[in-house]
Amino acid sequence: MAIQLLKQWSFNRKLKRRSLIKKDIYSESKGKTYKIGILYTSTCLDDDKSVQALKDKLTDYNYYVRTLAYVDKGTQGHSGYVKSYSRSTIGWDETPNESYVEEFISTRFDLLICPIPYLEKHHKFIIRLTQADIKAGIKTDMTHDLYDLMIETRGNLNTAEAIEHLFKQIKILFH
Repeated sequence: MAIQLLKQWSFNRKLKRRSLIKKDIYSESKGKTYKIGILYTSTCLDDDKSVQALKDKLTDYNYYVRTLAYVDKGTQGHSGYVKSYSRSTIGWDETPNESYVEEFISTRFDLLICPIPYLEKHHKFIIRLTQADIKAGIKTDMTHDLYDLMIETRGNLNTAEAIEHLFKQIKILFH
């Protein structure tokens, strides 16, 4: 019990400290219309392919897109070309310690897309610290304070299905 309280205290302390720092040091998006971030969990190669297809589609619209994947250690078939972090880069207090996470958090997005059906603490840490005008994700009992745009789902969705549902709502929003 005491360890859990200490973990929670450390997590909240880091979250509070980091949320006070507002910076956008990565501005590779000059000339692009919108900056879009995609945070997802890669459980198989199909997840990476689905996100890459969305990224390609958005890039065709002249949108700047940055992705970040969480890859669990036991995941098979993850593509190496995706910027990612894993369980081994998550600290004892469940905060991620990876340079790709820092780059992602430091980017100011117009839209953050999170097609993640089950959020873990490290996901919530990144979502809370990412600066985005609109944060979109899947509605659960635990996400009402994380997202501005939520989709309700029936049953479990894979990454491709979640992206499809979110993209429909986002098209309505941006067009």
